[in-house]
Amino acid sequence: VYNTSSNVGTGLFAGLQGAEVQIRDLGSSECLKLAANGQASLYSLKAGDPMVFYTTPAGGGSSIERFRISSGGQFIFNHDSVGSTYDFNGPSGDNNWGGYLRLNSNNGSTVQAEIRTSTGGMFFGYGGSTRLTIDSSGRLLIGQTTALSSYAPNAKFQLSATDGTASISVTRWSNNSSSPYINLGKSRGGIGSYTIVQNGDRLGQINFTGADGSDLQNHSASIAAYVDGTPGSNDMPGRLVFATASDSGTAETERLRIDSSGRVLIGGISSSSSAK
Repeated sequence: VYNTSSNVGTGLFAGLQGAEVQIRDLGSSECLKLAANGQASLYSLKAGDPMVFYTTPAGGGSSIERFRISSGGQFIFNHDSVGSTYDFNGPSGDNNWGGYLRLNSNNGSTVQAEIRTSTGGMFFGYGGSTRLTIDSSGRLLIGQTTALSSYAPNAKFQLSATDGTASISVTRWSNNSSSPYINLGKSRGGIGSYTIVQNGDRLGQINFTGADGSDLQNHSASIAAYVDGTPGSNDMPGRLVFATASDSGTAETERLRIDSSGRVLIGGISSSSSAK
């Protein structure tokens, strides 16, 4: 222990005074400095080395690293490698859990919000309950922590609830005649590639499903839109098809369509008149 002032009391620490206190290694290189230059300041002085904080478990044993500040200014918890600016890691020896961040009430007794990661994904919680999950397959889950057995179990967005909150609301607030939109689109190319679709391609579909005792994978009715003709630049002819499933049936049957000519076809798929 080294004091930059000559006012050092008797004993190793007794009466220690002065502008700063330095802790050095055996080579007399400055490692840690505690200074009182208008405020209490703690410095790590050895170039390239982090500042590391340890605690000893209540049952005794070896001290365990809990927190460090790297030479680049990153905050790292329960780990020794540098990640992003704030790197939170799970308990030592537990590979199932990753980082864990909690935001508690003023007295620390209640967890208000939390973010945690595991091999199953990333979980966002509030009030002690998980509110949103991003699983390991990149699916966004609200009201559920795993993908459920539905008609589209791999859907990227899934929402569940036991009351009226099982709903999606889209509202536009503007002083004009425009409305909000729900857009379903289709391309024959990869993401961002606008490869033209073909006659008969299904562009979008809304399914209505019910639990049958084992899953939600069969729908009883649907509304679908298809390309109905030869498409081209700024030219996309279409038809709407309404289908239902009969009793004891698992497959839907087309019941009504509105084709690209405006004809309404009921109980059939072809007609020369405007309605059948």
